[in-house]
Amino acid sequence: MTDFPGVPTRTVCERTGLHYSTISRWVKDGRITPIYRLASGMGGAMFFAEEDVQKLVDELAEAS
Repeated sequence: MTDFPGVPTRTVCERTGLHYSTISRWVKDGRITPIYRLASGMGGAMFFAEEDVQKLVDELAEAS
């Protein structure tokens, strides 16, 4: 198995409680930016910086 940098989308979903489509939409809207994409366009797997994921987790916790 190949290791990729960052936190995969599935883990972001698990940590935030958000659906994959929400994460994808937020990427499109610029709310969170992947540090690596397996393929170009919106169809490729995305990986995020741990710091960005934790910031998102914290923001969602504050909002609830």
